[in-house]
Amino acid sequence: MTVIVKSNSSEEKVKTRFFESDIVNKCNELDIMRKSKEYKQIEKLSTGKETMLLDIFYQYLLGNGEVFNPFELKANIDTMQLEYQRQVNGEWIPDDTMKPVGNLSVMYELQDQLWSHTRKDSRGNFLDSFSRTISTALGQKNKARKKKADQMEGTSSVTDAEIRHDMRRSQINSESALRMKEMHMYLEALHLELTGTCYLPPESKAIQAKINAEQAESRMAKADAELEKMMEGLGNKPTKEEVNKLREDI
Repeated sequence: MTVIVKSNSSEEKVKTRFFESDIVNKCNELDIMRKSKEYKQIEKLSTGKETMLLDIFYQYLLGNGEVFNPFELKANIDTMQLEYQRQVNGEWIPDDTMKPVGNLSVMYELQDQLWSHTRKDSRGNFLDSFSRTISTALGQKNKARKKKADQMEGTSSVTDAEIRHDMRRSQINSESALRMKEMHMYLEALHLELTGTCYLPPESKAIQAKINAEQAESRMAKADAELEKMMEGLGNKPTKEEVNKLREDI
């Protein structure tokens, strides 16, 4: 779909890095690319191998195997030979480590993305894409549970179709969150490969974000069977306690 954006004749890069027209042109290029025969062939071949495509792109950013020594080339005062050196605690030490040519820019990019995965709002809730999507899925699951409870008590005219739609929305967002989690894990692993250490944000611990999200996943999985049983009408007529339980947020 071709993108047409009305803008002022005198464009200025004030709030973004690129001119608006450049972004629109790139968007149109992407549209053409996605319709190409080559794109559709690659898409078909990569089914189930999406992480491989992600890694291929990051390896491209890193330089596709090209390496160099990023440190300073200085004369060793003892041997009077040139050697690569880096400064540690004010002292110059030899270091012949070779790095990917795109190492610096990729590291900055990883730090930006991994830091965003651990941002919190004013209430202490994590704002990364995985946690927010899981939270939305939980909300949709809770809505279905409460609708079912009202329906079973006869206090609502809501239909099973409406409840199943909420359940389907929850399922779709849960699956989407798991794909996002896979990408997050890839970025964490790439950071470990490039630095030898797991990423830790400056203000909070990334592990806590994972714990919170995993707890949400666990609560939702536990509630799935319970709600499905109610929807299918299996077993005896639910007790008042069982109905009220559906109204409790998971």
